[in-house]
This record gives sequence, C-alpha cells and structure tokens, in this order.
Amino acid sequence: MEHDECVGTLVVPEWESAAFWPLITDGKGGYSKNFKDVHILPQTGVINPGRGNNGLFSNEHLPFRMLSLRFDWRTN
Repeated sequence: MEHDECVGTLVVPEWESAAFWPLITDGKGGYSKNFKDVHILPQTGVINPGRGNNGLFSNEHLPFRMLSLRFDWRTN
C-alpha cells in the first residue's frame, strides 16, 4: 500500500499481538500518520458468519473489536 501510494479502507481485528499491529501503529499508543480515520465497529451485525461453525468469525457476537482504518499513502 505504501509503495503504490494507495488510498482505501482496511478492516482488521483489534489484536495488539498480531503480526500486522506494528505496521498500523506508531509505537506511542496511536496509529500511523497515514491512517486518517479510525472507527471501532460494533461487535454484532458486522460479520456474516460462514458455513462452518468452528471459525473465529462464526459467531454473530465477536469477542473482540474490529477496526475500520481509512488510509492515504499518496505523496503530496
């Protein structure tokens, strides 16, 4: 995204232990400067469960928060 100077929205679980977490945060408790808007999504009604009932996203109520991150890597 950075290399291609993309603009878009990224939806991710709020998991500080995830491998992607250091890529979206600034290391000071905030988000990278390229993330312009951060929204916490509701824990119900956001994910449509798949056919399997054993996956992490199979329940209607998520036990964690999901984030919607609007990013802009264009150079001005």
